[in-house]
Amino acid sequence: MPVSADRQILALQSEPVPLDYLLNPSVEFRLKAVSALFTDNGAGGDWLPAVVILSDAGHVIARALLPDVIVTAGDDAEVSWFPGVKPSSASTPFVTQWVSAAHYGGDAVQTVAGFSSAYITWTHFHTSDVGLYSRTQIVNPNDGVFLGAQGMYWAVTSVTFAAAANAQDIRIQNAAFPYQDTSYNQLNSKNAGALYGQPWKLVDTQQIVTPNATQKVGVLVQNHDAAGADITAAELGLFYWPNDVGGNP
Repeated sequence: MPVSADRQILALQSEPVPLDYLLNPSVEFRLKAVSALFTDNGAGGDWLPAVVILSDAGHVIARALLPDVIVTAGDDAEVSWFPGVKPSSASTPFVTQWVSAAHYGGDAVQTVAGFSSAYITWTHFHTSDVGLYSRTQIVNPNDGVFLGAQGMYWAVTSVTFAAAANAQDIRIQNAAFPYQDTSYNQLNSKNAGALYGQPWKLVDTQQIVTPNATQKVGVLVQNHDAAGADITAAELGLFYWPNDVGGNP
């Protein structure tokens, strides 16, 4: 069939539904879109706008409507129909669940002995979802955060020392999958002195993927000095991103 230009068929008259358009038997065409303006004139109930295609014998070939597109009785409507187009399904907004674990400056100093490592104990704990997050034990009481669901978590931490942290490093540690390469610590432990003029503070960020709902996360401090390292404050924040949401936090 030869290609022909698009043509608009316009019916300006106003009449009770249905508004018919009779196709000449010698004409073949492809319906691409329909638009109609409905004026309610005392309908007895809610109604559905529709396009109905009939054969030359008067039988219904197709009926284009969406059952969920309902016009309330008494309302007018301007409606368009396009092949393959329909309203998207309603979605539930996703709210990120968070946790904040902390060791404040006014709390007792935590000390990591020389040439050793230790998890920070979280003196304070706040969360938007007590069913998802809770304090737990990795080595000592309250030194870990329990992750209660599969998915992805974005974690950020900062640790403040009593003196410049020249011989210390930190890492956000998934207790179920301990890192074997100690050089990893140096790559992810960032001395805030370079950015904020605070050489006594170290920061770390990690993206954690949990294959099951039994993960524990803590902040591990390693001291590479013979003298003990005093920790005066620390913070750990976690944000949850479920598997079924998709994308990244």
